[in-house]
Amino acid sequence: MKSAANVIPGQFEAKGHDYRADLARFIREVYGLPATDDQLAAVEQALRASELERKRVLEAAKAAATS
Repeated sequence: MKSAANVIPGQFEAKGHDYRADLARFIREVYGLPATDDQLAAVEQALRASELERKRVLEAAKAAATS
């Protein structure tokens, strides 16, 4: 995340400019989405998994480009 300090993929912390820990709940409240806490937890888990997969793909591409 741009301008966030020490972002670790898959670990959401509300610190610095890293808003990932609050983003799903914020979106739910702002738009009045009828998502339960369990559904929101599933969304957050999917976001974490997506970040980790993105990191893996980028690292693999970087390794392939340097070899």
